Amino acid sequence: MMKSMYKYYLLLGLSAFGCRSIEQAQSSSEVLENAKSMENVEIPNSWTDLRDSENEDLAVFFDWMKDIENPQLKYLIREAWEYNADLNAVDTRIQQAEKYMTIAKSKMLPVVGASASGTLAVSNPYNAATNDRVGWGLTTPYTLAVGASWEADIWGKNRYGIESAEATRFSAEYSKEMFKQIVATQIISNWLSAVAVEQQLGVIDGLLAKQLELRELFNVQYNVGVLDEKHIIQISSEIADLQEKRESVLLANVQAKRAIETLVGRYPSGKLEISTSLPEVNSKLPTEFPLQLIEKRPDVLVAQYQVEKAFYNTKQADAARLPSLSIPLATGIGTDPTLNGVKNTPFLGLAPQLVGVIFAGGALKANVDMKDAQHKEAIAMYAKSVLNSFKDVEDALAIIETNENKIAKRLSIIEMMKEKYALSKIQYEVGNENEVTLKLQELQLLIEESKMVQLKTEKALARVQLFNALGGVYHLEKTKENKEG
Repeated sequence: MMKSMYKYYLLLGLSAFGCRSIEQAQSSSEVLENAKSMENVEIPNSWTDLRDSENEDLAVFFDWMKDIENPQLKYLIREAWEYNADLNAVDTRIQQAEKYMTIAKSKMLPVVGASASGTLAVSNPYNAATNDRVGWGLTTPYTLAVGASWEADIWGKNRYGIESAEATRFSAEYSKEMFKQIVATQIISNWLSAVAVEQQLGVIDGLLAKQLELRELFNVQYNVGVLDEKHIIQISSEIADLQEKRESVLLANVQAKRAIETLVGRYPSGKLEISTSLPEVNSKLPTEFPLQLIEKRPDVLVAQYQVEKAFYNTKQADAARLPSLSIPLATGIGTDPTLNGVKNTPFLGLAPQLVGVIFAGGALKANVDMKDAQHKEAIAMYAKSVLNSFKDVEDALAIIETNENKIAKRLSIIEMMKEKYALSKIQYEVGNENEVTLKLQELQLLIEESKMVQLKTEKALARVQLFNALGGVYHLEKTKENKEG
């Protein structure tokens, strides 16, 4: 008897530990190779592959972004990462994903339980020893038991569930990283806009001062009959337009500050102290970028882990169609009614069960097909995120190139205007030029200065856009930065 029991336990052990290994999800490059959406895509040579390179330090491709960094921005970004409402909401998703992981792992362990039962009854029990009834009486049969049930993961159903839960957790973590970079980008963009507005206010105030001086000159010339009234009306209209523009710029300034304050979790009062000087963005951009930058974009990584999750869900659904082996075990003590109610009788029970579905109306197969369709959809969305990443980079580079050309032309115009103004000033000093002409040229220079402020702002914003498109990640030191600009 004992020999047959050993064989029985050996069979169960082989069943439990003979589970086949599970299939792993494809790598990101393999997914792209098999994605139909990428079959028509030819990646230009400006994208290099550092996968086999000894040096894969991707941070060197973002050195140009240091032109924009400053202590105030770092302080604001750190504050946002701690108090931003969207980021705090994403934290709860990570917590949920971790609980899903705990639930998935628990299925690999036995379920242990305990039970206690008792009965007060009048009975005439049978005595097996004397082969006779013992007579009517009051009995108190009871049972105290501890049991465990474990499902052998023969086909990998539970392990696929763990892999799916892990992909969900990674997706949630990279979702937070994606939101962190979005928040950082929004802060920098609003900060640059606010700084530009501060500079524009200075230029507008200068323009207003020049216009008011010019109107005084026009009034003098009008009084002596040199100019007619239409010139006075025209310049007064221009002054009114500038004053209206100043009000609009002031509103834009407050709105940009409120946007930053909301992002960092402060009350949007619009009173944030902002630097009044735009950063000089002069560092050269790399001529080539590695493909790994795109692969490491947080949103692309989120899409990649969604593909992995869908793959493991499909495998789990497929494994669920196969028979399952569960091994329940129970032990305890109780009353044995066959021995005249003898108490404290120990018992041990083992009852393996092999269960499989023969017919379910096609539900299990339909579930596998549905999961497979979701996997294909996830692959298509992953390919789409990669293509959109390439588009974001190309758009940002095109904006930067266009902006550089505009700045070069504008600087050339300003240089010619400065030369013309210098000559006019000399002519004015020797009496060959009037003051009105000089004032008009000064006004035009201020207008060009205003345009240069806008172009410099667009240049910095385009760099931020490129940084974001390439999947740049802000890493802040743990030391507290000064919040003053």
